[in-house]
Amino acid sequence: MSGDRCYCTYCHSRARKVSGTLSRVSSPNDGPARSPGFDLEGTFERLLSAADAALAELNDLLQVEVLISEISSAWSGPLTGAADAGPDVVIGEGFIDYAERSGTAAALAMLRVIAVLGNDRQRPKAGAAADRLAARGVAEPAWAGELGGLRVTGCWAYGDIYGDQTSVLLGFERGGQRHSVVVVVEHNMGEIATDAFVGDALEHALEGLAHDVAQRRLSLRPINPAVARGIVEAALLATDMTSDPPLSRSYYFTRTLVLARLRALPPAQSQPVHLGPAQRAGIVADFLASAHGAGLPDQDAAHRCAELIIDHSCAFDESRALRVSPMKTQVFLMAWVPLKAVLSDAEREAMPTVVAAWVRWAAELGDLPEWACQELDVAVAELGTKFPVAYADPYRAGPAKSWVAGPGEKVPGFSEVGAVLDRRTFAMPYLGIKIGKMDYPQLDANDETQRWLLIIGEHPEYHEMLGGPEPNFDALIDAGWPQLHLIMHEVVTTQLWNNEPPEAWQAVQRLTASGMERHDVLHALGDVVTQHLIERPSNQQELARNESYRRDLDSLGRQPTPHPRNGHDQ
Repeated sequence: MSGDRCYCTYCHSRARKVSGTLSRVSSPNDGPARSPGFDLEGTFERLLSAADAALAELNDLLQVEVLISEISSAWSGPLTGAADAGPDVVIGEGFIDYAERSGTAAALAMLRVIAVLGNDRQRPKAGAAADRLAARGVAEPAWAGELGGLRVTGCWAYGDIYGDQTSVLLGFERGGQRHSVVVVVEHNMGEIATDAFVGDALEHALEGLAHDVAQRRLSLRPINPAVARGIVEAALLATDMTSDPPLSRSYYFTRTLVLARLRALPPAQSQPVHLGPAQRAGIVADFLASAHGAGLPDQDAAHRCAELIIDHSCAFDESRALRVSPMKTQVFLMAWVPLKAVLSDAEREAMPTVVAAWVRWAAELGDLPEWACQELDVAVAELGTKFPVAYADPYRAGPAKSWVAGPGEKVPGFSEVGAVLDRRTFAMPYLGIKIGKMDYPQLDANDETQRWLLIIGEHPEYHEMLGGPEPNFDALIDAGWPQLHLIMHEVVTTQLWNNEPPEAWQAVQRLTASGMERHDVLHALGDVVTQHLIERPSNQQELARNESYRRDLDSLGRQPTPHPRNGHDQ
């Protein structure tokens, strides 16, 4: 076979027919493997039968590796009903055991490849099982002798001129045949891997990129193999830690093969970049001192906006914090700022102008070609006109905004934001809760009903008593009537949230300064609430205006003043 064949489509078409047998087994939501008594053994039988037919058509080791890599994609993901064992154990290692018991030539072929591609537990297990089958006289596949001898032919990184994506191109040769593996790293989403595929020989891949590189539409550079491994391993890990990342179908199919190829590279050399507060402040100062930043009319607002720009870069793209692109700017203005930031009126008005100046400044530092700078200018200008609407959109707002300004509330000035956040995060520090089987991952404490759910969620000891259609009254009495406890908690939380009366928050600050934990502080305020509601039942608004109640709150946390006796302190 020639060394310039592209393997991804060729092999995946065959692998897909086989892996369909397992594709429903490991579904994280409703796969049959979640059901008691699921016939996993029968699934293994069908898988091996389908693989046997596919392997009969393949006489090339790389084709077989791609086939097994795709099949193994069905081994990842949560699998309930197996204590302390994920799908890599229940399905992956379970299939290894089944393959050895079957004793077929197809089973031996699959075990030989799993012994190369599998994880740290699967490789020795599959290798030992394959050796035992061979010792029993099962015929080895024709390509078995090629499994060793993989050689790295080079490592390169290429990407668009703005650096939104970096594709790490890894070249390999084995037995005179050459191929490459490509992993695409997305820098606007936290430097995660979003795609991976097997392709042509390295030199052919580089030839295909040459025209766009010459036109400065792509950047291309050779990288040290150890550095390449560090980049890819970090990106794969970031993907694993990201909730619902936007991954291509080929990423799942090729991930196992990528991990195996990385083991052929030298140990990873990571190049961590961390910009501390002093370095970030220095970057902001450099921008404001530049020709682009110095002319901004409101320097205080410009300083705050620039701080947010560098904070966003460090959160998602710290290794290249000064990189700019239309997409990165869109994520910042349309998503990150509305979600994360609380701006004063002056900062909100200044933001589009500051971003435009920053982008031009950073583009010149990055030596972007003029066509790219002009493209940036147009994109940033358009985004600037859309920013006020995006920032005001309540559906884009994150917890910080909801904590400092609920519906109908005025956003406080920047100097007040910290105090409001401190008060409201103390009153209700949680965003989501779970009550029994009901999961509420995102609740808004501005809403009274949702705030009540959050309060219930803070008290799991009462969930069983409160969760059924018929409350367990004996348990409620023994527990001290949790409804009353929860109501007192709700009154205190609401008063702190609204700062009505202000004496409640002042009492909290005194009590916490004395070393009291949040739970005990809430109980202390709740005791005052309980006493007043028992003596004079009222609604929350009346209670908050009650002078006697406010005096009792004001007394919390204050040490009594010692009185002198006979003119002398005792």
